[in-house]
Amino acid sequence: MVKSLAGGTCRIVNLWPGRDYVFYPVQVRDLENQKTVDSKIKGYQIEFKTKPGHTYVVERPEKPLESFSETILMTPEMQRLGLGKFHVWKG
Repeated sequence: MVKSLAGGTCRIVNLWPGRDYVFYPVQVRDLENQKTVDSKIKGYQIEFKTKPGHTYVVERPEKPLESFSETILMTPEMQRLGLGKFHVWKG
């Protein structure tokens, strides 16, 4: 998940490198309105526009966020390393 503080272009590392996006697409969804956002795959990055205050999820359409059963906001190890909040799902 990505929380946009100021809006603008978001670029994240492709979570599924080597994936054939024609047969197995990736989508970006705005959780504020549940709408799919236009995104582009550029090499090892997924790029999309954001709006201030909105939260986005990058997901596989066949395995949407709601299909996962557990969410971890931050592990103690992430906190020790000074990393930001992360969302991890186990499904």
